Amino acid sequence: MKILLVTEPSGGGSGRHVLDLASSLADHGHGVHVIWSGDRADDWFVSKLAAQIKFSSSELLMKRSIGPADLRSYLMLAMFILRHGPFDVTHGHSSKAGALVRLVPGFIAGKKIYTPHAFRTMDPSMGSRGHAFYNLIERVLAYFCTAIICVSRREFDHALALGIDHRKLRMVPNGANPLDEVDPPAEPDQQDAVVIGFIGRLAEQKNPELFVEAIKLAHARDPRVRGLVLGDGALRSELEKKVGPEVVEFAGWVSTADYIREIDVFCQTSRYEAMPYTMLEALFAGLPMISTDVGGVEETIQEGVNGFVLPFDASPTDVAEKMLLLAGDKALRAEMSEQSRAISMTKTIDVMATNTIDAYCNRPVPDKQVV
Repeated sequence: MKILLVTEPSGGGSGRHVLDLASSLADHGHGVHVIWSGDRADDWFVSKLAAQIKFSSSELLMKRSIGPADLRSYLMLAMFILRHGPFDVTHGHSSKAGALVRLVPGFIAGKKIYTPHAFRTMDPSMGSRGHAFYNLIERVLAYFCTAIICVSRREFDHALALGIDHRKLRMVPNGANPLDEVDPPAEPDQQDAVVIGFIGRLAEQKNPELFVEAIKLAHARDPRVRGLVLGDGALRSELEKKVGPEVVEFAGWVSTADYIREIDVFCQTSRYEAMPYTMLEALFAGLPMISTDVGGVEETIQEGVNGFVLPFDASPTDVAEKMLLLAGDKALRAEMSEQSRAISMTKTIDVMATNTIDAYCNRPVPDKQVV
């Protein structure tokens, strides 16, 4: 097949997904071209895109917010498809690229696929007017695409709740590969620090305030507990004022592979997610996991087996209790570590790409590969 992947957020989980998917689709023998926007492009995305040789790419400016620039982006995308197509599949990633792709006339674009990477309406802080507005957009645009690929059971169920026709929906969870540089986590001595790791943007969606407050409580009761934050963002300076470096280390944007071996327990405190890659990295690293109840937990955490799931509005005390439980039980951490590694074997990039191809071809995805 000749496949066009289009993404506006050129970075974060969406950007990583597009690069991984493009590379694996090419490995499966398909011709792939990626259209990306430099408006929100991360440096790592640009460098990885420039270094790869498996597929072609080109830049097309797309703005995150809705505005007059969208008309130009739409016309440029349609012209590209006319000049370089026909494409068997045009696949838009995230809301802006997904909207532009779905609005391109079907006789130009071929099959039109949309992956939301978290519907905007999954944000629990969104007001009723905003929810109704974005709900209407998603329901209308759903008529203009061949299929919508959801990356988790939570996102799939949310799409149904929005009123999107179930016949349009497919579920293909994100996949990752083991980090080659990661060694099996070493079991600390009883007196050594137990490091609880947070990986992600320091932004409202990820709710890093909850993580920091929970670490402060856990550290006060057990001084061996400390936090390690891999990520950066607008909330960093505020968070650093709340806690000292002896309790939480803020490493900034660093290679996860270089630091994840220092983490004993992974903790995610997001308000909403579709299927974050950080959870997959934690699985492949063999980490016990603590997470709020957001998209992706059904695919990565078995309650009490390899981690714990808390309500998305859990209190710092709730999170701290789970941190202290794992910090104080070395045998439980070791058992959960093995279970995380076992679960990770069904979450590879190749499985994700194979299931995506099945979705393109309207073939059912085997249950054993998505549960």
